[in-house]
Amino acid sequence: MIQKWWDKLNRLGKSPQSPGAIETGTPMITTQQHPLANFRLPESDSADAYHGIGKAQLEAGNWQAAIQACRQAIERDASCCWYYHTLGQALAGAKEWQSALHAWTEAIERDPTISWFHYELGRIYIRLGNPTAAVPALQKSLALYPDFAWAHYELGEIWLDQEQAEPAITAFRQALQLCPEETLFQDKLDFAYHLQSGQPMRVEMLLKHPPKLHEVFGQLGSLGLSKSVLEFLHQQVQPGWRTLETGSGISTLLFALKGAEHHCIVPDAALVERLQSYSRHQQIPIDRVTFHIARSETALPQLQLTDLDLILIDGRHAFPSPFIDWYYMSNFLKVGGLCIVDDTQLWTGDVLQQFLRLEAEWELIADLPIESPNSAVFRKLAEGSHDKWWLEQPYALQQRPQSVERLPL
Repeated sequence: MIQKWWDKLNRLGKSPQSPGAIETGTPMITTQQHPLANFRLPESDSADAYHGIGKAQLEAGNWQAAIQACRQAIERDASCCWYYHTLGQALAGAKEWQSALHAWTEAIERDPTISWFHYELGRIYIRLGNPTAAVPALQKSLALYPDFAWAHYELGEIWLDQEQAEPAITAFRQALQLCPEETLFQDKLDFAYHLQSGQPMRVEMLLKHPPKLHEVFGQLGSLGLSKSVLEFLHQQVQPGWRTLETGSGISTLLFALKGAEHHCIVPDAALVERLQSYSRHQQIPIDRVTFHIARSETALPQLQLTDLDLILIDGRHAFPSPFIDWYYMSNFLKVGGLCIVDDTQLWTGDVLQQFLRLEAEWELIADLPIESPNSAVFRKLAEGSHDKWWLEQPYALQQRPQSVERLPL
């Protein structure tokens, strides 16, 4: 039976690019490209055999195959905590958080003395947006193993998110004492001290410790511009600059800290509330930021802005949004002003930046593919981008089908 099941896993794990058929008649997988090329098939049909397959699939990143193998192990022996532990890891890898929570709960029921199980349970509660439940799980992990540096760190992160400086400082101090070479622990401790001081937020601190503002799949995270683009903005934006962005997040806070007269188009009212609340707590002067809570295709035609110094296109990136954003926003931008197109690794952003690279009215001054998301920065050299027909636009001309060349003009 296990050979038949192994054959099924081979089909699940085989890469479409792997040449040749996978040999399943022998215990050793011979195809070099197969993620389990060096894994020897156990001969027995035991729970341990399936668990061994599950661990190998887990290491190869084949989450569903690992999940199936662990469940086969549990069917044969439901008393082993480690089978549930590996199952929880595979489910977490597949982002099946609720099922992972159940798996680690089962592991703890079978052996409540293992610190790691409580730590993983706490992390899953964090993923599910339930820090209240995560705290006792992490504390239990530390009660069983007080020298678990990462459990201290996770607790510190929870206290930071709740703006509780004192317990955060204690947690990060303990983590740092256990792992003094871990720079992340020191950075977090520094931020906790900043929080305790009550001093206004500085740009450098904001970039180093971005707040969790965006809701993604039911939990808060930090999305938006890459660090290289944020640092570029920090260097370029001057007090009193007139700026506009589609999308909102850390960049919005940075514009506020730099003293810009900023307009922000964002349809997410809850995000705006989180930004405003964070600004109040961190003493960020957000009074010069004007929020337009609407989709950009609705808000932009109604705006009457002129002589902007900088525009940032970082909205939803779906076709045709970036092109609509650029069409209206570039009219507001003064000659000599800057236009940042974010997420140029996506098709829509890539097409827009390729178009602008070929336009005489625009000059590429910075290409920032240092980290994802990628961005391109252009300077507006002249008006007139919108006045051309397609044969006057180099990019459009390059993309024409060959049949167009034979058409009379």
